[in-house]
Amino acid sequence: MGYDEIIVELGDFGRYQRIIYVLICLTSMPVAFHKLAGVFLLAKPKFRCALSNETNQSFELTEELSQLAYPPYEKCERYELEYDIGNESFHRLSNETQSCNRFIYDRSRYANSAVTEFDLVCGREFLAATSDSMFMLGVLLGSIIFGQLSDKLGRKPIFFASLVIQLVFGIAAGLAPDYFSYTLARLVVGATTSGVFLVAYVIAMEMVGPTKRLYAGIFVMMFFSVGYMLTAGFAYFIHDWRWLQIALTLPGLIFMGYYWIIPESVRWLLSKGKREEALDVMQKAARFNHVEISRETLERLLDGGGEREKENEKEQEKLNLNKQMELERNLEWKLEREQEEKHLKEQGKDQLKEQERRLQLEKEKQLNLDLNLKLKQKEHEQDQEDQVASAAKPASVWDLFHYPNLRRKTLVIFFDWLVCTGVYYGLSWSPNNLGGNVLLNFVISGAVEIPAYCFLLLTLNRWGRRSILCGCMLLAGISLLATILVPVKMQWLMITFAMLGKLAITGSYGTIYLFSSEQFPTVVRTVGMGAASMVSRLTGMLAPYLNALASIWRPLPLVIYGVLALSAGFLSLLLPETHNKPTLETIADGERFGRREKSSRRDLEKGRELETQPLNLSNGNKA
Repeated sequence: MGYDEIIVELGDFGRYQRIIYVLICLTSMPVAFHKLAGVFLLAKPKFRCALSNETNQSFELTEELSQLAYPPYEKCERYELEYDIGNESFHRLSNETQSCNRFIYDRSRYANSAVTEFDLVCGREFLAATSDSMFMLGVLLGSIIFGQLSDKLGRKPIFFASLVIQLVFGIAAGLAPDYFSYTLARLVVGATTSGVFLVAYVIAMEMVGPTKRLYAGIFVMMFFSVGYMLTAGFAYFIHDWRWLQIALTLPGLIFMGYYWIIPESVRWLLSKGKREEALDVMQKAARFNHVEISRETLERLLDGGGEREKENEKEQEKLNLNKQMELERNLEWKLEREQEEKHLKEQGKDQLKEQERRLQLEKEKQLNLDLNLKLKQKEHEQDQEDQVASAAKPASVWDLFHYPNLRRKTLVIFFDWLVCTGVYYGLSWSPNNLGGNVLLNFVISGAVEIPAYCFLLLTLNRWGRRSILCGCMLLAGISLLATILVPVKMQWLMITFAMLGKLAITGSYGTIYLFSSEQFPTVVRTVGMGAASMVSRLTGMLAPYLNALASIWRPLPLVIYGVLALSAGFLSLLLPETHNKPTLETIADGERFGRREKSSRRDLEKGRELETQPLNLSNGNKA
């Protein structure tokens, strides 16, 4: 009996698992605070150049004075003016423009932001996008660093270490004296979001029974969406960016109390040989769930797990060989019967030729059966040899590029990840570009994620993964491209199309996790998912710069996202459906899956040897 079966014995999704699961899910909310805070921390209000000797800090100017002081359609230059005391009016000294050295901001919406404090406008405008991009770089680095550390040192210590670092650098970002220290602190906070969210996600999923994992994974995302919307609540009451950053960080203090509640992952403890600690956690879960099971029983179940799996595999191999032998016996009996009929009946020359042709065909079929049997036996022997050598040859992401079918599927999956991440974060960070009420846009952008996840819960196990992934991406692409046709005055329609695209891309983002994990064989699933997640951060880092293109033409970023989503939707059709299909175990399974049967058989007959590796029980994957 394996660990998954022991979880079922302990209550599957019993009271203990539900309590731990909900507590873990709550930690995803401050992660959402930090990931989406940039919308308000780096909010860019309207601004103008300060006039020479201007002491008035009011943003509003009379239309006459504005036309006199500034060139048309130019925000970063001004004319030199002089005030005539006698006429009580300004007049222009020269028609030559001057660069701004001081700015006055419209503080009706934002009292203060990092943009207004560090003057990230005009020639320094790109620095605002760079700050958000560095945050996503931190997310990438965190997924690598904290993922590796959690596999080596344990889930629990890395989870709480990430929380402590997040608290320290989150407050440091709010106290940063300049742009560079602020950006560096935000980069570290971005890294800790991976340490908190991904490690917590793994802990939650490892405590839930196999039948509940789809729902458990989706509900974690819903808690993230709730945190997404609550970020707007903080921004509604706190208008200074420094206090907002600190306020979004302080809720992390609450989760420090989890240290005495959240257990270490049982699966990790077993993988590291810490059997006694694992048994303690399992017994605690049994007590909470009111399940009567002794420590001796748990030990016996754990001891019998590996042997039982091996026995099942051997029994399955015997059944396959028996079926093959039965087919051969039936074929021999058929041939003998036809030979007897041939001797009993007198046949003409043509009939004899026909009989000979049939016999020849039957012999060829028998030879093909013998060939297939030998190939299967050879593959089985190769599997056994690889099991002995597996410790010396760990799986590598480059194994996914050695074979044509696996390479094609891997490249499509990587592109899907790139698009999902880039479009999701690009739309999440763009409420300021859509016009209208920014807070309302932000809340709607978070709220549409809830129905998207509910849709996945109802359809993923019914309609299949590929159709949902493709359909959601195509809907996102069409919705975002439709913003080209929206008149400038109809802001509500542009917001509607953008939010429909956000709903659809959220569905794609939720699907790609499951779909890509089923496309990769078990032996490279860990490194495959890790590589896909890392590659996807590249578009996350690029999204702030794409959003900055709205200053050229407001729908331009949405159009770019629409083209990407539409392309990924069509390319997803190249991937085979994985719903109700057996789990891919070896590299050979992955290469054969989704490929035409004729070409697959031809490669085998030519003696092409595909690398096969045994089941890898490592939990190193952090999506």
